[in-house]
Amino acid sequence: MHDQLHAFVAIASRVFACDGPVYQFGSRQSGEGDDGLTHLFPGREVIGIDQRRGPGVDRVEDYNWLSLGDDSAGTVVALGQVESTFDVPRFIDELLRVLRPGGTLMLAAVFNAEGSCSPSDYWRTTPGGLARLTAPLEARVLGWLGPERRPDLGYCVGTKRPTPARFADEADELMRAMTEWTATEEAMLPWGHRIAQKLLGRVARRLWRSDRTERYKLRFAVDLPDTNQWSRLMLPAKPERPGSRSKAG
Repeated sequence: MHDQLHAFVAIASRVFACDGPVYQFGSRQSGEGDDGLTHLFPGREVIGIDQRRGPGVDRVEDYNWLSLGDDSAGTVVALGQVESTFDVPRFIDELLRVLRPGGTLMLAAVFNAEGSCSPSDYWRTTPGGLARLTAPLEARVLGWLGPERRPDLGYCVGTKRPTPARFADEADELMRAMTEWTATEEAMLPWGHRIAQKLLGRVARRLWRSDRTERYKLRFAVDLPDTNQWSRLMLPAKPERPGSRSKAG
């Protein structure tokens, strides 16, 4: 699992009130050191679902024709699974069918990052595509990580109607925590690497009008149920570098 994907679900599972049971799609563990996501949902039943048998898989399902009951999941998690199902809109419809009213959906999709290619790898999802796929959710927060023109990954946390009153506060907390995580990860790069990124970024912008060095650039959009358009577009301010002292106060 990508470090970014694991960080996303770790933060989202802490910030949002994720009721059980939790359906984890793409639960097949890749090998040694992959302990799945069960530890992120303590006290809740986590059911691992995949398209093939293996460690961490409780149920083998056809993603386009789930045998799971309507409104049977309190939380649905699908990380990097949009790429490996051929009929993506049908897959999203099935996820929403099994999610109970007021439940939480966590979805992440690869765009310009390396995919698993296992068992098959069909699609890459742009930010616009992720927004369209999750449009049936009554409230959602979407995020994109990486260069603006070609982000590596897209995220979504949303809720099925009716939206809990706490959703807006949870969305704010998710954005703050994800922004702090990316800043910390970037600060941990060797100083020579950071300087090279800045220099290469300038060259890339001049030659290709893009910046593949912006690995930790993060953007968000929030959709709340009181409007049919984006109610807020948030570009979080870069937080202080870990260990630095504030001049205020």
